[in-house]
Amino acid sequence: MRNDITLTDEQILAAFAAAGHEYLDIDDLALTRETLADFKISAQTWAECKEVSDEEYEGYKAVEFGGVQVSPGQPRHAITVIDFGAVRASYK
Repeated sequence: MRNDITLTDEQILAAFAAAGHEYLDIDDLALTRETLADFKISAQTWAECKEVSDEEYEGYKAVEFGGVQVSPGQPRHAITVIDFGAVRASYK
């Protein structure tokens, strides 16, 4: 899937740095073909998602999810998903 993103690792990481995640390594990200809309639909099935906001970082559309608890009893966290065309990258 990484070959489907025409950006360098540095460009991808710059988008996440713009989102406030300055100290990531490319291996910290999960790549997926799920769209931003797919993520929003999935959020409705999570045990909790306190906020959802549409954003743009370095010119790429993104969605921020806050206060996410996928299943009851799991710790809450935030999720950032950035759309790089054919593939999205996410960080939690």
